[in-house]
Amino acid sequence: MQLIKSLFCLQGFDNRIRFILINAGCFLAFIIFNESVHNYALVSIITLLLLSALSFAATQRRLNDAQLDKNWLLAPAGSFLLTGLIIIFTDRGASYWLLSVPLLLALLLLTYASKKQKY
Repeated sequence: MQLIKSLFCLQGFDNRIRFILINAGCFLAFIIFNESVHNYALVSIITLLLLSALSFAATQRRLNDAQLDKNWLLAPAGSFLLTGLIIIFTDRGASYWLLSVPLLLALLLLTYASKKQKY
């Protein structure tokens, strides 16, 4: 329970490694679940919404860690949600390359160093 609580927390801090691991895990989980339930669009949409919420929370924590403006908040998670919906409602196998857009936006957030104090 503590792991799930820490993944959906909006007030903590995520360093670079944890942020990219969470986002990469979201992308991979979406691909796996989408392929396994490809006949059920509703299940794919619910999975996408949960994974987008997880990406949103990780982005919030990464912005807290780098002390960046909140303008970046919807870039990785919003593009992941939009790309996921495009993948669900189009030919699924041929459009997974579109996930490179939210991945590149997430990688862009990795360029900012942590500004929180280490004790």
